[in-house]
Amino acid sequence: MREAAAFVSLFLAVNAAAVLLVTLIPEGTQAFEDPGDPSNTLVYLALFAAATAVVLLLVTLGRTMFLGVMMAGAMLVAVTATLFIPLHAATGAFIPSLAGAGGGAVALLGGSFLLKGTAFRNLAALVLCVGAAALIGASLSPLPAAILLFLLAAYDHWAVKGSGHMIKLAEGVARSRLPLMFVLGSGDERYADTVMGLGDVAVPGLLTASAYYHLSAVQGYFTWSHAGVAAAVAAGGALGLWMLMRRLDEDPAPGLPWINGGALLGLLASYPLLFPLL
Repeated sequence: MREAAAFVSLFLAVNAAAVLLVTLIPEGTQAFEDPGDPSNTLVYLALFAAATAVVLLLVTLGRTMFLGVMMAGAMLVAVTATLFIPLHAATGAFIPSLAGAGGGAVALLGGSFLLKGTAFRNLAALVLCVGAAALIGASLSPLPAAILLFLLAAYDHWAVKGSGHMIKLAEGVARSRLPLMFVLGSGDERYADTVMGLGDVAVPGLLTASAYYHLSAVQGYFTWSHAGVAAAVAAGGALGLWMLMRRLDEDPAPGLPWINGGALLGLLASYPLLFPLL
């Protein structure tokens, strides 16, 4: 399947870029003082639930213009933060790095609206995914990150197969033309309608980034043990995505149970081989 191969390649590229970006995040700048505290997961779940409720309410009320402006502002901040990290690491200059990151964010999001085709929108979506995976992965060690993946997978299954509100939300967001989905831009109608939400890439990617970032400080059996676990997580997620893509001829399928499930299996299979359990 050509679309499956394309999305798996994109998924692996985001994971690799998130690992590169997370290495540039300085110690002490994470969102939590103790990244290993499992209760940190509740903060992200609460933020996710609140954001979902607001977006769903605005879609239901037909306030698509206000929704677009609100989400565009949030995305501008997120892309600016993502671009700022490597620029500041390379130059050490705060104001020029912030200005360059802001200009790059405006160019990416502006191009997503003004240019035809899907290439620019996919690029902006990729930057968003890489930034989210790296920033959240740096703030959660593998245990709370794994808990978050499990809970979000369960929620995604219920939201698609149970309440169905995730489908309504995705349709509303798609009308905003914001780069919140990856779209295959082949020009073939069979492929142009094949999309993947950013969450299906960023959420499992945060576990890859978390494993690489936090396990690098843990004594493993090999010097590259942390990289091995991160690679296994990414490979497991890619396998889950491949299996999901093989089922897309059916009704809309929740992606996170498949992709997160593969990533979690990658973590469970690799960690005991590369790190002592006690």
